[in-house]
Amino acid sequence: MQRLEVVVRWLMGAVFVLFGASKFYPFMPTPPVPPAAATFIAALMTSGYMWPLLGLIEVVGGVLLLYGRYVPISVAILAPVITNIALYLLLLAKTGPGMGMALFLVSCELFLIWRYRQRWALMVTA
Repeated sequence: MQRLEVVVRWLMGAVFVLFGASKFYPFMPTPPVPPAAATFIAALMTSGYMWPLLGLIEVVGGVLLLYGRYVPISVAILAPVITNIALYLLLLAKTGPGMGMALFLVSCELFLIWRYRQRWALMVTA
């Protein structure tokens, strides 16, 4: 189980560092998207701060996962981002290949939440 956790952390961390860095320096090709999805992404990009902020959150969360010391904080930071990615792909983009990535991220997130459940109890108790 320990090795699986390390693999999940490294894969998820690498995904977020790569895609987060791509928000600063767009080095990855973007597939065509439906008009509703394009409008949403354009609004995030033209706001002037939201797109770089998402990139920064993804990179920081990914680096924390790769580092492995602050995993519960990283999972808490990335939970809203993963939720947004999954809902974006499900409701706006409606793409089959993208849903595989969303399913992968959600399952990794849930696995790490379950794996660190004792530390979550400490974070949510008064």
